[in-house]
Amino acid sequence: MDLIASKTGKGTQASLKGTRVEDQVWDFFGDSATVERVDALRNYVVERKKGQDDDDLDVPLRVGSTLVLAETKGHRLHYETEAVDRRFLQERWENIRDYLDKADHTARRLAGMRNHEDLREVLAGVERILPVLCRPYPDWIPNEDSWLWLRPPGRNARGVPRILAPLELKEFLESTTDEEIAGLPGGYVVSLSD
Repeated sequence: MDLIASKTGKGTQASLKGTRVEDQVWDFFGDSATVERVDALRNYVVERKKGQDDDDLDVPLRVGSTLVLAETKGHRLHYETEAVDRRFLQERWENIRDYLDKADHTARRLAGMRNHEDLREVLAGVERILPVLCRPYPDWIPNEDSWLWLRPPGRNARGVPRILAPLELKEFLESTTDEEIAGLPGGYVVSLSD
């Protein structure tokens, strides 16, 4: 994907690349015994923005009473990404912050729409929404701020970031209970019981 992505730029080709990444992540979760793919919400448009891409649900998954909104990004690793230079790292983290903010906004907006006729049935039994960012490769996380972590790193634990590769996300979801998800720090889990 990295080799192809350098030629896609923006526009239609970039959208097709993004769709391919979403499809691969979607397919990856198809064989999980505990993670359910929510077909009725896939590509559901939460918000249309004039002159911008629609805010839609890339890879909606369900584990117990938790709806996981995996915002997928297929950006390639540029040389600058791997270069240890403060300017490049800062640019990268500004983009990632924007992506996480978008995922959080989408989760809150979807929670506010839970009583809409077309969502009532598919959201029945959902008590919380967990927004995450899913990328093709593991990411380096710059600090221990709680909004960046599903499980914070500790003295004897490496932690689980909220920006995950598909395998990291799958392993987290298959090994975590609803209660643990409800108790995650960081303020990004959206409760539907309000």
